[in-house]
Amino acid sequence: MYRFHAKDVTQAASYEAARIASITTGDPTTEGLSAAYNYGTGLLPEWQQGGRVFVEIFLPNGTNPKEPVTVRVTYDPVELFNFGDLGNPVVG
Repeated sequence: MYRFHAKDVTQAASYEAARIASITTGDPTTEGLSAAYNYGTGLLPEWQQGGRVFVEIFLPNGTNPKEPVTVRVTYDPVELFNFGDLGNPVVG
């Protein structure tokens, strides 16, 4: 159940970061990173910058508002039990 929750949180954090980055009037990278890190805080263990989560934001057309944004959020879950190959990072 924990891994399913982690997958949901990483996907939602990536959607929220992309949404914020695409509508902000400030720096989309900074605002998107902040949105992703803030989204999962308190929901998963060690969800913070420099912790178990890594966020990448891709802006292929520069920093213009309303341009396409791609966000990849990767979370390395805390290993509660050893299930072999299921211990891989969760990407949303």
